[in-house]
Amino acid sequence: IVHKLSCEAKTELRENFLAIIRQLPVKEPELLAGGLMLLVGGTQAAPHVFCNKGPAASLVPAAEALIDAFTDERVETRA
Repeated sequence: IVHKLSCEAKTELRENFLAIIRQLPVKEPELLAGGLMLLVGGTQAAPHVFCNKGPAASLVPAAEALIDAFTDERVETRA
C-alpha cells in the first residue's frame, strides 16, 4: 500500500507541475515536468545518500536553469 500511495503522490505532484508549467511560455511542458520531477526526487534522496543536505542545496538554481532551458525568458529568483 505504501508503494501505491507513493506513486499516487508523485503522479499528483507531476500533474501540479504540469498545470503550472502550461501557464508559462515554455517548450515541451511534459518534458520540463519530467525534469523537475527528477530534480525533486534527487533532492529527496540526497540526505539518505549524503547523510546531510548535500547537493540538495542546488535545487533552486538547478530548477531555474532547467526552466530557462525551456523558455526564452530568464527566470527571476525570489529571494
